[in-house]
Amino acid sequence: ALYRFHADGSIDTSFNHTGYRTERFDPLSGGANMAVFEAPGGGYFSVGRSAYNNNGGVNGFGVMRYTENGDLDTTYSGDGMSWFAPATSLFYMNAETALLLPDTSIIYVGGVGDDLSPYSIHLAKFLPTGELDPAFGTNGQVVTTIAYGEANPVRRISAVPLPDGRFLLGVRAANQMAMVARFMPDG
Repeated sequence: ALYRFHADGSIDTSFNHTGYRTERFDPLSGGANMAVFEAPGGGYFSVGRSAYNNNGGVNGFGVMRYTENGDLDTTYSGDGMSWFAPATSLFYMNAETALLLPDTSIIYVGGVGDDLSPYSIHLAKFLPTGELDPAFGTNGQVVTTIAYGEANPVRRISAVPLPDGRFLLGVRAANQMAMVARFMPDG
């Protein structure tokens, strides 16, 4: 869901006539947003994941773009949504955060794992049109060898872009240690 509030904390009902918008990447999957950005020129990006639930569904990650009034922006990826399966056979995944780059590309930051071991950091780069950037990692995705978190407890990653296109991740590493990882612009 995406909610919009007035400066005084009251719900802004001019957004989708209700103040909020709920959406799924597909008809069955559960999901959650992990980052939201104001889009240059108006509207919003939300970044999150889809997940298997009792009704079915699939694991994946993606971006939705909304207009200022809360409609899906169909100029983005044809329907306002861009979704992909992770580049790994590991079943469990978690979306952590994202970066909005100056050209409106988005770097998704999450993790994949088997839910018994620490997760591996998973990165993807969405182009301004919604496609994955083929120059980033392999076909737009990177599954690193960097482990973070432990099985089951809360996993956390924060991200900051650097002026030269690289980016830093602050990570809760395995064994409850703090870690900083720096990545090149291509992942």
